[in-house]
Amino acid sequence: MLDSYKVLEFPRILNSVSQNCKTEIARKKVLHLEMYDNLDDLHEELDRLEEAMTIHRIMGTLPLALLTDISAYLAKAKMDGTLAPEELMAIDHMLENIFQITNYFKAYEGEIKLLRDYVEGLEGDNGLHIEINRCIMPDGSISDHASETLYRIRKSMHALEGHIRHSMEGYLKSEKNSLSMDTLSSKNDRLVLAVKAPHKNDIKGLVHATSASGQTFFIEPESVVRMNNELNELRSQEQAEITKILHNLTRRVKHNYTRFYFDQELMSELDFIFAKARFGCELDCVKPDVNETGILELKQARHPLIDQDKIIPNDIIIAIIIIFFKLLFIFFSSF
Repeated sequence: MLDSYKVLEFPRILNSVSQNCKTEIARKKVLHLEMYDNLDDLHEELDRLEEAMTIHRIMGTLPLALLTDISAYLAKAKMDGTLAPEELMAIDHMLENIFQITNYFKAYEGEIKLLRDYVEGLEGDNGLHIEINRCIMPDGSISDHASETLYRIRKSMHALEGHIRHSMEGYLKSEKNSLSMDTLSSKNDRLVLAVKAPHKNDIKGLVHATSASGQTFFIEPESVVRMNNELNELRSQEQAEITKILHNLTRRVKHNYTRFYFDQELMSELDFIFAKARFGCELDCVKPDVNETGILELKQARHPLIDQDKIIPNDIIIAIIIIFFKLLFIFFSSF
């Protein structure tokens, strides 16, 4: 049977179908498709696929963007770990996709029967979606307005940073005769003055470094040291508040653990089905009539990997004793 797969180039066909998948879960499921040993199960899956093809022809491609598997993030939240901004953004990306997919099916005016459970099973959490977007910026940084406390802390930080720079620029003017450079330098993430060695005692403060020649001392004035210490304290408060914000968002993810887990499963299943539907629609395929008569009849069959504008369709009838049918109907295109 494996040799037959290779002759029919079935792995290549599966790879082509998998290119339509937006989730890694669905892609793996396509690439690892196995034989159906139950005719009723096969008919049920083919009926779902036919319904998906009908929706695809009318509504276009399922509006599902590339998704990261969030299983590890959900597990982390469940174990009371605090999710990082990029992990929360991955969860938010799934919530946004749920919103888009739900609207996609709402806009479909036809009746949805076999896919109804998948669609109606999607829940998401629009409130959490809004909150994550309010707190986390697109680049993964935490918004100033994520909380009133964070806004107050950062406002104080910006003001203090302005005072520090203004004070340092004042030293450039008032102590210019003592300096070897008329610009500010940075050492250990702090602004410093480049002071000539003979004048090192003219400016009280913290020496951060000396030049290789020993002729220049890089000094942080005493008044600025105090302001920088205050700034470091504010930075600690800022980090503590960010951790609190991320923790609160993570708690909401934990609260929705089961819901989000099944949301991802349902979306991956829809992705799996509609990846096949898109492939079938692009090749103008139809659902096969599968039975146990022992007759394989292909009408106007075309190999899906050959240029469809060049291939010549063929009618083929084969009588066999036992035949296995795959989930995908792509071998039976254009009956």
